[in-house]
Amino acid sequence: MHKFTIITVNYNNAHGLRLTIESVVKQCYRNFEYIVIDGGSTDGSVDVIKDYQNEIDYWVSEQDEGIYNAMNKGILLSHGEYLNFMNSGDTFFSDTVLENVARQTNEAQIIWGNTCYQFKNKRYTEFNENSPVTMLALEAWGSINHQATFIRRDLFSTELYDESFKIFADYDFFLKKMVYENCSVKRIEDIIVSYNTDGISANASTREMRMQERKRAQRKYFPERVVQDYFYLRPFSMHPDFLNLMHSIAEKKYLFPIVFYVNRLLLKSYLLVKNFIALR
Repeated sequence: MHKFTIITVNYNNAHGLRLTIESVVKQCYRNFEYIVIDGGSTDGSVDVIKDYQNEIDYWVSEQDEGIYNAMNKGILLSHGEYLNFMNSGDTFFSDTVLENVARQTNEAQIIWGNTCYQFKNKRYTEFNENSPVTMLALEAWGSINHQATFIRRDLFSTELYDESFKIFADYDFFLKKMVYENCSVKRIEDIIVSYNTDGISANASTREMRMQERKRAQRKYFPERVVQDYFYLRPFSMHPDFLNLMHSIAEKKYLFPIVFYVNRLLLKSYLLVKNFIALR
């Protein structure tokens, strides 16, 4: 069995796809298979795939029904112990990422590393704290970067990504597995991915859809009274006016890292005060 399966989904992003493929095939650790699922691109992406086809275990270019439909195709074709979804345009942070992760798997069901964000030619790195993975903690971190995780394939043995979600099926999956089902999660300090913030899930135009899909995912697993309390406890980053303000400020590229950490600091401060009051 392969230790890892790397799955890349792509649609009309030939330049980003080339960067992603190069970062995969340059990995020093070789016990992995590589699957590329293209959605029938017409921009030369197929030519890029053919340039590297000797390094790719399986690829297909055909029309699909969205990002998560493409990912599910990759899952069904996979043979690795752990799956990583490295979307086109995103890249492994270094050539030794898989080598470093392979030493730290330790049978955990989800391995979660750090992310280097790229925003308009600026880069900043988020380092996760070594703290328990809880529902509120997940929100304090903002979200889980899908590309920075390695997921045991057997977690998909009974179900795949819910394709009714357009951009947040991975959030739905992580919420169910990490919080609702309490699967084992191992946090590691390694930077896994250089993440391109131009992608659909990071795009400001999809902000309202992300909020609605987040709510829908939570209502799948928790009673309404729990969901309402959750939104009460998360006043900063869920309020539409606050979101609009943060995204407007973030357009100033030099302020983007500051905005990101201020958002997290506000929420964490609120939770800290609330917990302190509860203990008194």
